Amino acid sequence: MAVDPQGRFAYVVNAVDNNVSGYRIDANQRRASRRSMAAIFRAGKFPRSLVVDPGGRFACVANQVGNNVSVFRISETGALTEINGSPFVTGVGPFSVANQSHRREHAFVVNEGGGNISKYPNPERRRAARHCWFRRPQPATILLM
Repeated sequence: MAVDPQGRFAYVVNAVDNNVSGYRIDANQRRASRRSMAAIFRAGKFPRSLVVDPGGRFACVANQVGNNVSVFRISETGALTEINGSPFVTGVGPFSVANQSHRREHAFVVNEGGGNISKYPNPERRRAARHCWFRRPQPATILLM
């Protein structure tokens, strides 16, 4: 689950259904409810995790079975629209996604099946992805500080 930085929208991946549910957060009650569902957005095969960038403009979804990451632009209403070129290829079995909250430059995807991390630039910068290799079998989670 991820919440946009302004606290207006919450997004949840639904792995079995290959989609993302979007919810409006009630500012008065500070919670989302089934009645506040904004929409369901199509993702890749077996989405496992998602992150919203610090500016609240993009959401990245790691699609484990698809071996890719879907990148969506977030509208003012909370709607997700997949950007041109998405989904982007990852290593084998992307499982977890995180971003650099203070610099807004990159998102990182842990590829559980490949034992590596894919590094993606901010979609507005239009640079190619890179793979950072390390020797740990089946990494599952990443935390950036």
